[in-house]
Amino acid sequence: MAEVLLMRPVAALSRGLRRTQVVGRRIVPVESEEVQLRRGITIGGMGFVLEGNPMMEVLDSPKIFAIPNTPLTCRGIVNLRGGLIPVFDIRKRIGGEGGAFRWVLVIERGERAAGVVIDSLPLQLKLSESNRCAISDEMVAAIREAVVSSYEVEGNIFHALDHQQLLYLLKGH
Repeated sequence: MAEVLLMRPVAALSRGLRRTQVVGRRIVPVESEEVQLRRGITIGGMGFVLEGNPMMEVLDSPKIFAIPNTPLTCRGIVNLRGGLIPVFDIRKRIGGEGGAFRWVLVIERGERAAGVVIDSLPLQLKLSESNRCAISDEMVAAIREAVVSSYEVEGNIFHALDHQQLLYLLKGH
């Protein structure tokens, strides 16, 4: 029969909510890895997260006004509380279909604000160093300059994007 290890009452009460593990015959705290909560989005069937957690807002079925002579990735502009915000479609840049959509994710505020067409509502992800993976998806080659890192979460790959670099690329630079 295995010996049961017990903590002293003072140690048990003072450990808080930290995880512990048995090492040898001692109970010691687990060195926990830093977990970051991020909002994951899908665009063209691919997963993305935005680095730095910028201000974000989701618009449901906004009226977009087309602008002539703009880059292929520009869907037009949307009026957001009196401000005109450009809306971009990454799906066209990465080789996907640029057809119908429902949601636009507005990134940042004021003069730096821009919208990006997304496939679904954002979902909360827990990212850590242990689920970081190599950036190998061929589909992100067209926006590779904006991809900072990649993570595998529950069997899905999410690419972390520098949103400022992404918007620079989408504007046709």
